[in-house]
Amino acid sequence: MADLPRVGATSQIVGVTLVTTAETILNTVPAIPVPNVAGLCLIIGWAQVLLGTNATSLTLRLRRGTLVTGALVGVAQLEQGAAGNVVDQIIIATDPLASQDADQYVLTAVQNAATANGNVVQSALITLTF
Repeated sequence: MADLPRVGATSQIVGVTLVTTAETILNTVPAIPVPNVAGLCLIIGWAQVLLGTNATSLTLRLRRGTLVTGALVGVAQLEQGAAGNVVDQIIIATDPLASQDADQYVLTAVQNAATANGNVVQSALITLTF
């Protein structure tokens, strides 16, 4: 019988502050046991962000590991927006499994051109490994 997909998920509704233009971690999924060394991970992230002063857009990224310096998975997703408005954005990527034990991912966000902090209203991150 084939292994069922492994699922990791995290969400938050307590606001995270986006400090001007610094890349900030919104969510981290727990390490997911790898069912198949030659497998694949589907990663889905979502964030709703109130942009700070002068912000022109929001960029979401998925990264391997637990740091903002982790390897970028897929491509960064930019969503246009205006300061003081809420941007609702989703990002989806796939990643070949990198470890024989477990893989872990983070969802990050950056306000572009902001001169004041923004606030994450809510966000979520889910992984499915096959």
